[in-house]
Amino acid sequence: MLKYGATAGIICVAFVTCLYYYSPRLLVEGYENINWLFIFAAMITASLAYLKQEKFATTQSLLKINFQTFAVAYLCKYVLIISLFYMDESLMDMVREIQLKFYLAQRDQNLPEEIFQQQLAQFQQMQKDSPIFDLLGLIIHFLMGFILSLLLAFIMKKEELD
Repeated sequence: MLKYGATAGIICVAFVTCLYYYSPRLLVEGYENINWLFIFAAMITASLAYLKQEKFATTQSLLKINFQTFAVAYLCKYVLIISLFYMDESLMDMVREIQLKFYLAQRDQNLPEEIFQQQLAQFQQMQKDSPIFDLLGLIIHFLMGFILSLLLAFIMKKEELD
């Protein structure tokens, strides 16, 4: 069943590569999140293939298949994206620029300038600690993948009738 994850991973890598070569800005603006659709389709396909082979499927067995499919596909995409960000520093500069614009747009106008400047300096220092946020992002996405796998397993399970 890992072949479905590997196939989705290859599709994700191809999609991210196309985005990067077309316009690197598309990666930092979130268009790479379209990959979730490819991964979800692979999870459904893997579950259907399992259900075609087996007469019955428990939530646990489908959860295992779905999450393995997710993990393989997501790690393929993740390794490429992290590699691109470390090879092309302009991508991180674009991310920082977008984050700064968002931060400035959220500024509390009642906040004294001195306090705002301190908070801005803290925010910019936090942006430099991106490896910590890379790991946190990976953990959050894997948690989301687990939840998605679990929901799909509940929906697609076939229990034996007594």
